[in-house]
Amino acid sequence: MQDRVESGKSDRIGPILPDSARSCKSCNLRDFLAEKMNCNTLVDLKKCLRRAELQEKELLAGPFVVLKIERYLTDPQHTSQTGLDTVYIDVYQLTVADILHKLKVVVDPKISKDIQNRQLREGCSLKFTKCTLRYDETSLSGSNIVIVHSINIETKPCLSVLPSEMADLRWCPDCAAKQTKDLPLTSSRGYFLNLWSSTEMTGPQWKLAGEEAKSVGAVTAEDIYQVKEIARNWTELQIVNPRMVVRVICKFRLLHYAKPSKLGMWPFQANFTVCDETGVCNLVLWNALCTEYYQRLQEGSVIMIRRFTVKKSYYSNGRGAPSPENLQYYDVDINLNPHHPQSEIQILATSAVPDNIHLPDLEYNFVTRRQLGFMPDNYICDVVGCVTYVGRYERDSCTNKAGLDSGGFWIRRWLHLRDASSEKTIIIEMFRAAESVIAPQVKPGVVLVCRHMKVINNTSYLTRSTSQRQVYITSTINTQLSVRVNGEKNLRPGSAISDVLVWSQSHEGKQEVEHSMLKGYFSYPCVPVQLTALQDMYTDLKIISSDDWKRELTALAYRQHKCLFVQAVMVSAKLIHSPKHVTPKTSSRKRRRKAGKASHVPCKTEVVVVDPEIHALADQMESLGIGEPHQLVNTFPTPYSHAHWPGLQQQLMFPSGELSPEEPQGQGTIGHSSDTVGQSLDSTGDTSESSERILEREMPECYILTWKGLNSNILLNTIWRPTGDRCGRSSSMLELLCMSHPSIRWLSYPSQCLSDLPTILRSATQCMGHRYLLVLDCFRHSHEDNQEVVLKQAYRL
Repeated sequence: MQDRVESGKSDRIGPILPDSARSCKSCNLRDFLAEKMNCNTLVDLKKCLRRAELQEKELLAGPFVVLKIERYLTDPQHTSQTGLDTVYIDVYQLTVADILHKLKVVVDPKISKDIQNRQLREGCSLKFTKCTLRYDETSLSGSNIVIVHSINIETKPCLSVLPSEMADLRWCPDCAAKQTKDLPLTSSRGYFLNLWSSTEMTGPQWKLAGEEAKSVGAVTAEDIYQVKEIARNWTELQIVNPRMVVRVICKFRLLHYAKPSKLGMWPFQANFTVCDETGVCNLVLWNALCTEYYQRLQEGSVIMIRRFTVKKSYYSNGRGAPSPENLQYYDVDINLNPHHPQSEIQILATSAVPDNIHLPDLEYNFVTRRQLGFMPDNYICDVVGCVTYVGRYERDSCTNKAGLDSGGFWIRRWLHLRDASSEKTIIIEMFRAAESVIAPQVKPGVVLVCRHMKVINNTSYLTRSTSQRQVYITSTINTQLSVRVNGEKNLRPGSAISDVLVWSQSHEGKQEVEHSMLKGYFSYPCVPVQLTALQDMYTDLKIISSDDWKRELTALAYRQHKCLFVQAVMVSAKLIHSPKHVTPKTSSRKRRRKAGKASHVPCKTEVVVVDPEIHALADQMESLGIGEPHQLVNTFPTPYSHAHWPGLQQQLMFPSGELSPEEPQGQGTIGHSSDTVGQSLDSTGDTSESSERILEREMPECYILTWKGLNSNILLNTIWRPTGDRCGRSSSMLELLCMSHPSIRWLSYPSQCLSDLPTILRSATQCMGHRYLLVLDCFRHSHEDNQEVVLKQAYRL
């Protein structure tokens, strides 16, 4: 193929832009290029595809700019329309553009790895090296679909400037009507999945807001049936079409039951727990009603419903939802359907509820940080606190019932909250499904209320009664978040929410916010110090051989996290620190202020060779992981700055998959975040930071330890940072490596109470000849950077 292209014998279509056009910054760039090139590329693309197929020729089309990447699930209709492999369940469609028109294409599932690695992303340039044209024989419209089988991703954009007019480009004149709609190009689906998460749906169909009714009209209290009446007489009320007025007291995660083997435009089910003064029951939204009401209905919402069906509850225990005191739970499901019958739903303002109808208020089960240490494992509670740390998003692979990788990901991040009861923080493992809508509002300083959280104690591997419990809380299927502010109505003085709001405005609360952190590595809880306890914790401990190191690390997708266990011996230790090292006596907050005022503090590195024989051959051996100081910029947390929050927020969020030239879009998107808006982008899609800015930042002290496997000649660079409390007891790396570090210390910037780092470095030679079992946290920032490998624990064998 390359020979044919170089010899000029291939059918090349598309504008090959001259340098003058590439550097043109005129607002009439499109007209300028159209006049100079006199081309209409995408209009002729389909004709050329058909001709190339008939003549059995390969085709090189492009370059094109990727405007949008969308994802949905396959079904039998998609298979018949495209003829693609049915092994894959995800379908990716691209909206590409040249200087005149835009077009939607479906990509072969084999290209999906380039999307999940962020190599193929919005704004990049590509050429189609192999594509086919298929007529949609399932439709009478005579439409056809371009299927791209292989691509070449350009290292530089085909346009040096992406003008805002590209968002308003016309569709190809011969495009079918479905091309112009915000719908999947193939299949029977009516929605898109989030590019990174299978628990979030995107698209304008999902309504996020709506007006509340101010009255119930001509409906009287006598027309309204109660939960108790419905539950006891529901078999006799099927033809009456009664009305009900209830309050939502619990909202569960949206159930997405689409399968590749079944058709379905809206395969959704949304479960709620509702109540009135007579009892509690379940309410279920089906299919298209979920797109209209799921995001609008929140805990505390009041609704009036009619034309519903009642059945015996599928979940006899109410899925563990809490019920108000003195109210009986009835195991019936009130089902609301878009048709047969077409249910009526009206969201009411609180003032619209008739006076003689009494609905219970929401009840909270707040637990303070001081009380959290005494709660039993798996206890369900509510917490409220001021946010002091917002972690980066990490994706963990989902497994199916057989324990195998399903191809999907769970997305989570760590949050820290503070309340007035303790100096310790409330550590929260928050999964993306629980915070998809509210995620952009979560930042240091806001007061966050988390309902229906589960307590995790990790007491199974505590070795002594004096061992510190590493308690944290995690989100559940019915976790709901809300941001609270001062001056809210119906906020009782002396309540848990009010107390935290008052504390957040105090001097202590403001100091905590001033020293809060963002992003960076954080892992919790710590692994046990004893190897036997680790084996009890991981009953199916899988140790990766050195021959598989490269395969495991290179297979990581964008922002994927994986914990690996490997056996290795140390080759060398590199200390990375600032020559203007601050003495341990200086408080962490003073050092933090000094670090913020520092200007151009370069990093200094010192190396101690542990295994001279292997180190001498290091240049000839393959190396994995981060090896240079400048690559650590994303590993350590960043101090929070209110002035720089917009840029920092873009780095926290996932890219949206859509190229937005000006203002962020997303009013019709669940969990939509456009962190590619109007910014210069690096390979991760995040806002890039200039090299001068990186050099001016004081790099936290840490070590890069290089290891070698027992069989292969691959070197592994791991990031290691001893904690202050451990360093005070010993200055030997041989001993410090075998002590579990509290991950909370990673958020101290610079680290607290470190002893003489060069002394620890020189002691690395004592590790020679010792074999270690390493516990590694691996994370991939982008497809171009080396993977981040943090040494969490080392067990000497």
